[in-house]
Amino acid sequence: MFDILRIKSRKKSRKYPIKRDELGRSARQRSFEAFDHGMTPAEASRQVGISSRTAHRYFAQWKKLPENLEVRYALARALKNDTEFSQDVIKIIAAQLGMSEEEVRARLEKPWGTKRLLMGKWAAETKQEGKEENERS
Repeated sequence: MFDILRIKSRKKSRKYPIKRDELGRSARQRSFEAFDHGMTPAEASRQVGISSRTAHRYFAQWKKLPENLEVRYALARALKNDTEFSQDVIKIIAAQLGMSEEEVRARLEKPWGTKRLLMGKWAAETKQEGKEENERS
């Protein structure tokens, strides 16, 4: 019985390290790019060098995401480093979502803040926060 408790208390970790190509992309990233270009899971599995089962799992994950999310996320990260451009972007986002610029900056600085914005999850969070404020009033 103690062996079962000890086994369950172990932190799960990855069995094998992530294999990356010469550009630093994982098989998952390469698969998502292949799906963006219209490849099927079978074609992507041959090109990327993964099993068909893994390719189908990645395809199911890819279908849940907005179109070309990986490319848009890379672009947003690159543009985030340009301070003049980022000020304009923060103003536009704040106006679109009805938030203050400080709140937008705070959300962008959070882990995955940019990706959550691109996936459209910020608007849902803003609506939920508005409901909570109305309930408090």
